[in-house]
Amino acid sequence: IASTSAPSHTIFGYHPYWMGSDWQNYTYNLLTTIAWFSAEATPSGGLGNIHGWSVTGLINLANANGVDVVLGVTMSSSSDLTTLLSSSTNRQNLISNLIAQVKAGNADGVNVDFEGLPSTQRNNMVRFITDLTTACHQQIPGSQVTLATPAVDWSNAWDYNALANVSDGLFIMGYAYHWSGSS
Repeated sequence: IASTSAPSHTIFGYHPYWMGSDWQNYTYNLLTTIAWFSAEATPSGGLGNIHGWSVTGLINLANANGVDVVLGVTMSSSSDLTTLLSSSTNRQNLISNLIAQVKAGNADGVNVDFEGLPSTQRNNMVRFITDLTTACHQQIPGSQVTLATPAVDWSNAWDYNALANVSDGLFIMGYAYHWSGSS
C-alpha cells in the first residue's frame, strides 16, 4: 500500500529479529516508529541475547523515511522482574546498558515489554520508567521511551496513570485479543 502523506497518528510497528531482512520491504511511510524486537534483559540489569541489534541498514532506511527506530527490551518472568525492579542497582544497570545500545545503534529510544509484572513491583516499575525516560531524554535528545502494556491488568500491577505521565507513551498489546471460549 502506497501513501503520499505521513500518518496522522502514531503508528508503531515491530520488527521481530526472526524475520531477518524483511525490514527492507516495509512501507515506511505508513509508520512513525519501528521497534527492534528484542533485547532480552537479565535480572541483574544486563542484556542477554540482543538478537543481532543494531541493524544499521534497518535504522538508516527507517530514519531516511522519517521513521524512528527503538530498541525493544523484554522480560517475562515474574521472579526475574522482581529481582530486576526491586534493586536500584539492577534498574540502573539496565538503564545504562539500554542507553549504550541505543547510542551504539544511533537509534531513537526504547520500548519496554515486561510481561508478568508482579503487583509487588508496581511502584518500582514507575521508578524504573521514570529514571529510564529521564536518562534517555538527557543523554539522547529527542529520544522516546514507550511501554507495551497488557490489555487487562488482572493483578493491579500496572499504574497506567503514573506510567503515562513519566513515559512518552503506552499502548496495549491487543493482538490475539480473545480467550479459548470466545468467538
